[in-house]
Amino acid sequence: MRGKGSTYRNYPIHGDSLASIREGFAELAMPRERWDEAYKLLSEVLETNQVSVFRWYKTAGTNELSCYWDDASVNMVWVTAGDVHIAADTPRPSRPTTWQKAGGSYVGWLLPGAHAGTGGGLREPEIAGVLCPETFVRNPLGTLCPTCEVIHG
Repeated sequence: MRGKGSTYRNYPIHGDSLASIREGFAELAMPRERWDEAYKLLSEVLETNQVSVFRWYKTAGTNELSCYWDDASVNMVWVTAGDVHIAADTPRPSRPTTWQKAGGSYVGWLLPGAHAGTGGGLREPEIAGVLCPETFVRNPLGTLCPTCEVIHG
């Protein structure tokens, strides 16, 4: 199978080196406090895989950077505002992974302050609820039930 070559240049947002990846971080609206760790993780992945030529791009349809290297015919690493991840069978640095999806088909590392499953943002706080004994509809604890006008507790 033929490699992807310079097809990344077809996208308006792209780069052809690790040095240019910070432009991609900005396009993702990745919080600045995550940039250094994302860069370090990418450096480790590239070193582990003995990469010579690194390329990245961002499509209009996703809020992630797709990256590949050398003569690869598929993407090899992805960066979101909250993580850096690879296919599970891609050689990886020795640091333990802290993120996975698709039943472990993809593994990676959460960036500082990110939470899995939130798109890189903060988790929504969980609100305690209580069932109305009349309708069995869950209402926030300590609020007036709209059905029976009682505060259930």
